[in-house]
Amino acid sequence: MKVLLLGATGNLGSRLIPALLAHNHSVVIFVRSESKLRALVDSAALSKCTIVTGDATDSHAIEDAILNNRCDALVNSAGLAAAFPWEAPKMQGIVQAVATSAVEASKKLGYPIRSWFLGGLTVLDLPGKPGTKVSYYFPAFTEHGHTVDCISSKPREHLQWSLLAPSLMTPASKEITLLEAPRGNPLAAQNDTPADWRPNFLSGVPVLGVYAEIVMNMLRYNTTLEDCADFLAADLTKGESEHLGHKVGIIVSDEKKRQLPIPSLFATKATMLSFLPVLVPLILSFTAPSRAYWKGFNLPANLPSGACKTREDWARDFSVLKSLPGQFTSARLFASSDCGTLANAVPAALAANAGLLVGVWATDNAHYEAEKAALLQAIQQHGTQWIIAVSVGSEDLYRGDTSAANLASQIREVKSLLCERGACGIEVGHVDTWTAWVDPKNEDVIRACDFVGHDGYPYWEGASVDQGLNAFRTNLEKTRSTVGRVKPGTWVWVTETGWPVTGASVGLASSSVANAQAYWKSAACESFRGAHTFWYTTQDYASSPSFGVLGADFKPLYDLSC
Repeated sequence: MKVLLLGATGNLGSRLIPALLAHNHSVVIFVRSESKLRALVDSAALSKCTIVTGDATDSHAIEDAILNNRCDALVNSAGLAAAFPWEAPKMQGIVQAVATSAVEASKKLGYPIRSWFLGGLTVLDLPGKPGTKVSYYFPAFTEHGHTVDCISSKPREHLQWSLLAPSLMTPASKEITLLEAPRGNPLAAQNDTPADWRPNFLSGVPVLGVYAEIVMNMLRYNTTLEDCADFLAADLTKGESEHLGHKVGIIVSDEKKRQLPIPSLFATKATMLSFLPVLVPLILSFTAPSRAYWKGFNLPANLPSGACKTREDWARDFSVLKSLPGQFTSARLFASSDCGTLANAVPAALAANAGLLVGVWATDNAHYEAEKAALLQAIQQHGTQWIIAVSVGSEDLYRGDTSAANLASQIREVKSLLCERGACGIEVGHVDTWTAWVDPKNEDVIRACDFVGHDGYPYWEGASVDQGLNAFRTNLEKTRSTVGRVKPGTWVWVTETGWPVTGASVGLASSSVANAQAYWKSAACESFRGAHTFWYTTQDYASSPSFGVLGADFKPLYDLSC
């Protein structure tokens, strides 16, 4: 095959060059720095390749490289995923650009592009728990989950994808030279779940058992970069790969040849038990709420009766949220000055150790000025430790209340005001419907945002509750795709979604407690594991339709566990 290789100066990418050549593939290298490439890889190997320079986030340049060289396959090893959910994303823009360029090139060439992407073991499903990723219990390198979402959303007739999901990869040699023949590899592969996963004697321990099982298994999945490179190159020689459309777990098939990072640490029960003082804090560090995605609810400044909330009302809100199964400690506010929102909510949030996604209402100049003043006053009185981020405006583009240029200017203004008060690190963005985000005329707003808040309601689109999760995923990916193209690396937060317990039907969508429960179990539980998420809403029992998860007695209307 003629293979476009991205990430050729990386640890895996550089070793893919000789591996692909050894398997008789033609190699087109797409690289940002040719001089760096030549310093890493043997000139004899590079002399057999075509080299194209460009940026891995430039979908047009990648598409041109595919078209000009008539590539029929690609391997993307570019980018380094963020290790933890609270870190800034590092590779979403690259993945989106590569996947999009492959689809567009395929349409013009008239044949599909066979593609391998790189992920990690945590995107695989946990054995015995179909649909539950390893990352649900061990949230490391969760950015790979966005890679899966992106590539799986593309038309299969254009992007024939697979995703390699290794654990630790180490070099067998520092030398990267031309091979006379394929080196072969000792890897066993399995689609969608880790190969040769093994429970251990701690697996049945309540709560900690599953974490111990994951940690101890991970140490068995060390592979070499050279073996992984040969595996990918060999698979591309197949006419029809069994891994098409799958995440692929790999392990060295001969247990005696596995190179464990800590060779004998878990050889016996005694040594495993001796490791528990280290293992337990490690597990707790991954599972503590403060170390995962923000998850919370949209909280209005008014009670269902219409009266403004007092400080005591806000305190009750935060107390109730913390008592729910998800132990929620964050909330999104729509405005800052209305009903004295920040004046009353911030002291209550600080007392409850809760974080706030602050809203600054952007429509109407007088209102906007009052909002900025209320935010700055709250910062002056209470500092900034309670602020998760700031959203300038809410669905203004959807309503047509302002222009993209004006809203972008307001976002930049709020950023500047925060910087003047020593708070440059606070992210400032905007919340709007997915339909507004995918509209090309609103791209100036995306460029101004540090984060993008996605609002999406399958109910309002007339989807049945059975279709709800797919509709939620599809529309979220549309937003992510647009944002990844316009401003690569910008995170998309889920800032509003939900399903009503009462109210009129919309198309196939009907409101009921059972349907709200079903949508929560599918969309909420998935989103909480993969994105900063704020559900709509806690209480609105006087509204129709009513999306609130709590009744007038502040008790859940349905099971809110995940």
